[in-house]
Amino acid sequence: MLKQSTTRKVFMLMSSLVILIGCAKKTKKINFNDIDKSHAKTDGIIIQSVLSKEENELFEYKIRIPKIIDAKTKNNSLKAFNEEIESYANEIVKNLEIGAQNIKKDFNKPSLKIDYEIYHGYGIYTIIVNATQEINNTSITNYRSYYIKDNGDYIYNIDEIINVEESFPYFTQKIKEKVSKTQLSELLFDLQQSVIYFEDKKIIIKFPIYVFNLDDTGNIDNIFEFSEEEATKYIKKDKTKHK
Repeated sequence: MLKQSTTRKVFMLMSSLVILIGCAKKTKKINFNDIDKSHAKTDGIIIQSVLSKEENELFEYKIRIPKIIDAKTKNNSLKAFNEEIESYANEIVKNLEIGAQNIKKDFNKPSLKIDYEIYHGYGIYTIIVNATQEINNTSITNYRSYYIKDNGDYIYNIDEIINVEESFPYFTQKIKEKVSKTQLSELLFDLQQSVIYFEDKKIIIKFPIYVFNLDDTGNIDNIFEFSEEEATKYIKKDKTKHK
């Protein structure tokens, strides 16, 4: 059974984040002048890490996000990708600054960590940005996914890669079957809460921990893999190529 106290904590944190997102306050842009010298390089693109961190009496954050450079041409879609990720990081920091004004003295100061992971499959790089916020002594991590083709083209929507109308009902049913084996009661979830990425020839779906694990047991999986046989049924082959 779910622990009522844990459920309440997560609900209160998520409610606070929703309220903060609705607030308006002009803040300085994050300085991303620091560049990690190590990078991933392919035939078409270079993936660098840009860094930023700050700590003051009200809050602290540490950020590492990707910046992609087309090694051959000036790719406008990659410029849009870089701007979108930087804007996303700025928005989260803005909310952190606003939230820091309302923290009680007996709580730790709010903190934020943003990092990313890279996966590759079906000729596509999936970049997953992980944002972990701790507010009122409760930590919550959310994910956001971005897709880049081997040739450097930024793919804006998952439905450009897979047949969403056919695959989502299938994925949802399979996940329900797996989760039901360990849950005493049925949990409601939506694939919109997840990130979908491609690793080799598998499709992998990852949810935030709190979707299936509100009781802090640590026994519930939040990552679900689908085999090559399952994946090839739904991959749009005209948009991707096998690697």
